Amino acid sequence: MSGRHSHISPEFHAIMTDEITKVCDRSLRRWGPHQLCNESPQTGYVHPLMFLDMLARTITCRIPFIYECEIYCGPSWERREIGEPFNDNINAFPDRIQSMMKSWVENVSSIAYDLYQRDIQDYVPWCEINKILHFYLSEARLQISRYQNEDPENLKEFQDRYQRELYGNAALGHTLEGWRNVAPVQPSVIKERCEWQIKKLNDLFRDLCVPEIDERYPEGLLSVSHTREDIAQWWAVTIQQGCRPSWVSCRPGAEVREDLDVLRVLASVGWTPQQDRDIDALLQRADQESANEELRLARFAEALRRGAAELAQEVETPEPPDTPSIERPRVNEPVHPVKRKLTELLYFIEDKRESWNMNEGDYLVLTKKLKETFDSV
Repeated sequence: MSGRHSHISPEFHAIMTDEITKVCDRSLRRWGPHQLCNESPQTGYVHPLMFLDMLARTITCRIPFIYECEIYCGPSWERREIGEPFNDNINAFPDRIQSMMKSWVENVSSIAYDLYQRDIQDYVPWCEINKILHFYLSEARLQISRYQNEDPENLKEFQDRYQRELYGNAALGHTLEGWRNVAPVQPSVIKERCEWQIKKLNDLFRDLCVPEIDERYPEGLLSVSHTREDIAQWWAVTIQQGCRPSWVSCRPGAEVREDLDVLRVLASVGWTPQQDRDIDALLQRADQESANEELRLARFAEALRRGAAELAQEVETPEPPDTPSIERPRVNEPVHPVKRKLTELLYFIEDKRESWNMNEGDYLVLTKKLKETFDSV
């Protein structure tokens, strides 16, 4: 594949969202509550909303050169490597959190590599995936807010349990700093909330789509049976509309060119490529039309030169010798004075063209006008 792309396939959407919930579910079942940030002793479980936020802050936003394939999702997986998807923010998280993010990147990269080999999905820069992660985060927050009355964080039974555990530890003389392993887990990061969010986001992105109260609810989902593929297709289209992704395919071994440096500078001040994939075709068509116009004008100019040459030959040719009395003598028509002046004007323009710094386009237009005037006399 080559050129500019803006296509996110349903398969690529499916792997990105499925791995969000799967990584959280594996963490839930493999480990107990663990430290969530290096700068805080708080422990708990990483729920999908939190994990999306972590990824959105740590996946790089840097726009790559076309030869920097390690900044694209997928190409490095040929060597079973993930490339360079992260920025420095990843260092703010404990090892277990980092391993979760790397697990997500590995699984998404492996599928991206497979989709590219099957000519389904072009390699996507991580900066474009970062935009999509922010889109997912916004949609996930909206989904959770719709069902906030069901959120375990807000349920009295879990709040009461936290208070009982907190008072129990205080009675035993335990503190959060000295007894991290026995510190109670806050309701916002309890196991039950993680399991609840996994179900809600699977419903949103995989099984049910947006709820019927959402004005974007796809027409026809109620009247016909739908599959996960149908929902993934709807989300792929929604991503195109919401994120407007656009990128240039990576090209291993491509040489550095100045135009790429210009793109990087423009991107650094907020410029992003437009989604319209027809822009290159429009430019090519404009170039072709311009070339056709120049060719047409050049032909007019050549015709004018030929006419001027014929006129000069007619003026300078001496009268023919006396003809025998048996032949009727030819009569030369006098040359129209306007044509003489037009010819002189053409020669004058050609002499002065360089000193006037006249470009080729202006010269062709002017000679065209002279030709039309010459032929009309």
